[in-house]
Amino acid sequence: MCDRRGGVLTATEATGFVWTSRFSADHQSILSLEAGCIVRTALTGEVISRLSTPAGHHDFVELPSGELAYLSSTVREWNGWEVVGDQIVVLAADGAQRVAWDAFDDLTPVVLEHWSSTFNPVGAEWTHANGLDYDADTDTFLVSSFYLQSIYSIDASNGDILWQLGGDGGDFSFLDDRGFGPQHAPQRTADGVQLFDNGSPTYGSRVVQYALDTTSHEATVVAEYPHPTGAWSGTFTDATSLGTGGVASTWAERGEAIVFNEAGQVAWHAQAGTGSMIFGAEVFDTFYP
Repeated sequence: MCDRRGGVLTATEATGFVWTSRFSADHQSILSLEAGCIVRTALTGEVISRLSTPAGHHDFVELPSGELAYLSSTVREWNGWEVVGDQIVVLAADGAQRVAWDAFDDLTPVVLEHWSSTFNPVGAEWTHANGLDYDADTDTFLVSSFYLQSIYSIDASNGDILWQLGGDGGDFSFLDDRGFGPQHAPQRTADGVQLFDNGSPTYGSRVVQYALDTTSHEATVVAEYPHPTGAWSGTFTDATSLGTGGVASTWAERGEAIVFNEAGQVAWHAQAGTGSMIFGAEVFDTFYP
């Protein structure tokens, strides 16, 4: 359970699962989505605050208002199933919460091949959202649904889905590309979207950037960064665009972190020990403002 104790986070307290960690917008603290709460920690290690995030999972973003938006599971009965969908919940500094988007309000559940009474103790996983991004220029969220193999652009002001990329019923056709999915790490780019395409053992995995034409409804690959050996990474992967071009990526169960330059060449590579996983990486220039 999340509480609001201050003090220094000790080794015994830091035993909860951490979904995502990133620097705050002012780079003066670190925000971590843990099991049941978002923890703000000073660079000295002192815990500044803990805010409850019931059913929070995978990802969160800090909004220009200072609020935090995070992914949260929600359960509803549908055709005799207890179905697990997802919401975007906005969390204020005082702990107040509001739902900015609910998958059940805009999408109709579909029975997926992995549904069973034992797969998830809460219910049958439907959307399995695994990535969240926010664009201040358009006031929109990007949400990645792993099982629906889709990226959704959502109006943050009213929760309307503006478009869907990939998956059944997507709004864009792919030019000279097979498409993607399943996927992680959606990120808005100047002319479209970047994501980590987990692909399959047959195709391998890649980071891919699409330019999106919302008039012709066409998606065109403008850059892609496959693993240098053509390898596959199936879960908990991440990718972040670099301001100088190229991307920083992590390959989860492979225990690898790879930085690609703009030409798609490996500029930096790290390999963790056997059995290790690297979920994500934060890119920054300095600790200091």
